[in-house]
Amino acid sequence: MSRREVSRTDGAGTGRREGTGAQPSGQRGLGRLGLTSRAFILAAAVVLVFVMITPSLGVYFKQRSQLADLTAQQAQQTRTIAQLQDELKRWDDPDYVRTQARSQLGWVVPGETGYRVIGKNGKVLGAGAELDASGDTTGPAQTSQWWQKMVGSVRTADSPARTTGR
Repeated sequence: MSRREVSRTDGAGTGRREGTGAQPSGQRGLGRLGLTSRAFILAAAVVLVFVMITPSLGVYFKQRSQLADLTAQQAQQTRTIAQLQDELKRWDDPDYVRTQARSQLGWVVPGETGYRVIGKNGKVLGAGAELDASGDTTGPAQTSQWWQKMVGSVRTADSPARTTGR
């Protein structure tokens, strides 16, 4: 026994220590804060686990974001494919082809009379061209049409510039 411990026995003959300065075995070290060494070790282990899984959680959330983006892109591409397939099916319809030939190329059915409206500047107002308030045209009719470029290209190829180098 140490100096501080006083041994007494009560009437039942059991030994009981009073006035000891010793703490129970679970509370060593940080007694006045109410923390035990086990609680300190548990807290350190929790912090260590948190530090170890934080990068993995960052990667997880980044991949979830990428997955959401890819899902949205896939849905958009699916819609685009459906629209293109629908347009392809329309080209199988002879009435649609006829309508497109009339509007885009200016074709007429035999027996019909075709008319072209000429604007103030002398250019033909065609499909997609619009008149603004001043009567000027806006739209595709202002630029030269592809067939006009093709005819000009054929004329240029038909009469090449002669070179004088022999």
